[in-house]
Formats: sequence, structure tokens, C-alpha cells
Amino acid sequence: MRSVILDPSYTIILELKAHNLFRSILTSIDQLSTGSVFVEEVSELWEVLFWLGLMNEMVKKAPSTDLLTARRYLASIPIDTTKNIYTIIKEFLGILKKQKGDKTIGVLAGLADYITFEDINFDEVREECLKYLYNRQWKAIILIDTLEEMKIEEEKMAYAISGLLRCQSLFRSAGDPTHIRVCLPAEIYHKALRLSSNPNKDFQRKIILHWHAGELLKLACQRYALFLGLHEPKAYKELSHLDLNKRSDAQTFWQAIFPISVKNRLGEYESTLAYILRHTQLLPRHFLLYLNEIARNNFANGGKPLNFSTKSVTDGVFSTEEVICHEIFSAFRYTHPSTEEVCKRCIQKLPRYFKRGDLHRAFNISGVKGLPGIYDYFEFERLMIETGLIGRRIAQESSGSRYISALYEYTVPQQLNVNDEDMLCLHPVVTEVFAALPQESESGKKFMIYPYGSDVDTEDRREIT
Repeated sequence: MRSVILDPSYTIILELKAHNLFRSILTSIDQLSTGSVFVEEVSELWEVLFWLGLMNEMVKKAPSTDLLTARRYLASIPIDTTKNIYTIIKEFLGILKKQKGDKTIGVLAGLADYITFEDINFDEVREECLKYLYNRQWKAIILIDTLEEMKIEEEKMAYAISGLLRCQSLFRSAGDPTHIRVCLPAEIYHKALRLSSNPNKDFQRKIILHWHAGELLKLACQRYALFLGLHEPKAYKELSHLDLNKRSDAQTFWQAIFPISVKNRLGEYESTLAYILRHTQLLPRHFLLYLNEIARNNFANGGKPLNFSTKSVTDGVFSTEEVICHEIFSAFRYTHPSTEEVCKRCIQKLPRYFKRGDLHRAFNISGVKGLPGIYDYFEFERLMIETGLIGRRIAQESSGSRYISALYEYTVPQQLNVNDEDMLCLHPVVTEVFAALPQESESGKKFMIYPYGSDVDTEDRREIT
């Protein structure tokens, strides 16, 4: 999101913290909603707040002889505009709420244009700022970071998100100099789609951020290379010829750090990178948590900065798996609050791969029905799929292969659906932590679940049309 800071085409960059913005919107909804709340009304209120922020930034950036109407308007509002933008927004909304008469969310947004300061209303200032952007050929962008605690089951939060989605879709027309970029947590993406009153428009310019194993390798090796450069210059020199922006060189880099293969808990040997990556949900923080613990183990046992021991890798993965599980539970704590309890009760009743009927039986005998958010089997199944705890097998066991390839929802842009004929697979990160049932094929071979996208050399599914 913040890459635009390096983009010289943007003159005005307004970064806003989502939790501070939502606090103002939610308070207004709480105070002023006496019945139905309309998306359009909340959208208009978001727009007022965004423009108030832009006005404030523009008068700071423009020469003191420009934007005189905006300067007079802001100076005449009975608030201290030298304070941070969140205080300005809060106090501005407070002024609007103090006006006489009945007020709804829609009326509150309309009051911004109705009330004048120095005989100037909000719309006049907005028009002056917009013309100024056009005439100066300036571009302005508003960046809204991710709100971690989106309790979208609460009605007022649902209204706030719906209004924000509508506002960002209307905020910019073709050729407009004003842009807005909103980040939503991936964990609520599908629910946000359902909250949208017009998904076709609200999500027409969406970008879904998914990571590929090759990208994680490059990101992580940049960090470890920086560590080597600062603390182990001799080891760094051995690898300094590599271009760490290339996937092949990133692989070579890690091959100098890790053993080629490790023996996993099934007693099988596999590629070290594959072993680590398949225990992630292809998120940078997951991969980095494993690498940090592996490195800590290596150095704690007298290891060198290159050529880590096999034990440091397997011990590092084993001791970090539970942390990763809790990372997942935390990410879904508002959309699926019962995830941890479901894992405790159900995974011990499932093998690594199974039929849909086996999942249904685990649901029936585990007593999870009635937990928060789980009122029938299909809500339970959606929880398991949406959190990435189970996936759908996409590759048959072939002669000589030790892996079962499975597709998980965190790698696809749409909901992952399954049918009664599908073979389902637990994610490797939960099988040991929650004691999944032991399992072998008819030939006695032990198969490992390989989440699609974890193979550095696999095709990039995001590029497949």
C-alpha cells in the first residue's frame, strides 16, 4: 500500500489509520441511528471525512498565497486545525452534531455543506481544492491501512464497512486527481463482498494480495543477507555475488544455509525448503517465524551462519507450529471465533486426508454444533475451509510420489468449494499440534500433504487465466 510514497506522480499523500477513522464513524452511527441506516448515508459521511483530511493536507502543501478560501474556512472552524487529523475529524463531527434539529447519518453529512464558516460552506472548499488539483496537475491519494479488529458481526461495523466500500468506489471518476486505497484483511474479504450493496462497482478495482513461495524466499533472503552483512561479513562475502531479486539465486542462497533435505516426523526425507514452506499458509510472517526459530536453534547450539544443521530445522519447525496455529486463530477471531475449539475437538478424529463424509462424522461426534458461529454442518465446513485448515486434493497419488497436492482457500481469489466426491486434506501445520490420526496408503507408503503454491518451482497460479 505504501509503495505510492515512492511514486512521484502523487503530490498529496494522506495516510489514515483505520481504527481511528472507524471509531468516529461507529460513534456517529451509534448516536444517530434510530432505525434503518442507508449505505448511501454512511458513504457520504466517509466522503466528508476524507475531504476534510485532504483539505487540511493541501493547505499545508500549497503556497500560502493559494487556496485562500480553504484557509479561511479551516481557520474559522472553532477547532485547532494544528492537531492531528483524527482530532480534527472528531471535533468537526462534534460541531455538526450540536446543530439544532433531528439528525440522522445522512443529515449529518449534509450539514457539512449547509453550515457556513466565514460565509463559506464545505462544498465550496471542496470545489476549490478539486480545481486546484486539476490546474496544478497534482494527484492526491488517501491510504487507509488494515483494521485488524473488524467485528463485522456487529451491525454498526457492517454499516461502516458497506459505506466505506461504496465511498471508495465513487470517490474517483475517470481522470479525477483524487484516489483512495483501502486495505481489508483477507480474513474478511468474502464477508465484505456480501456486505457490499454493489460488488460489481465496489470491487471493480480490487487487488487481491496472495504470496507465492518464490516471493517468500526472496523476501526472507534479503533479511538474512542484511544480517550477514552486519554481523557475519565473511559469510556474507561468500554469497554476495547472488542477485537476490532472482528466484533461482534466492534458492541458491538458501541451499547454502540449509541442508538439502531433512527427515520429517513420518520418517521420510524431503527438501528442506519444501518442508518449511508446506507448514505455512504462504504468509511472510509465517515463513519468517519459522526462519527466526531455526536460526535461533542453530546459533544456540554453536552452529555457523551457513550450513545449518538438520536438527535446527526440524526442531525449529516443530516448536513454531503451535505459534502459527495461534496466528491463524487470532486472524479469524472475529469471523470464526470457535476455530481453536474446533481444532481441539475435531482434528484428532481425522486422518491427514479423508472424504467429505468423514468430516461430517467428525462434526457429528465432536460436539462442536452450537459453538459461536456454528449452527450446522455447512457453517462448520466453511470455517474449516476459510481458515485454511482443510483443502481439496487436486493431484492424485502417482507411482513414486510421496506428496498429495491440495488446494487451500488462501491461494485462490474466490471461495473454495467442495463436493461429496472430493478428497479433503488437513493442512500440515495442524496435523501434529492437534494429533491427527495416523495414516498410510494401501501400499504402506506414508504420504505428505503439499499445499499448492508451496513448491518454489511450481507455476504461479495467479497468472493462470
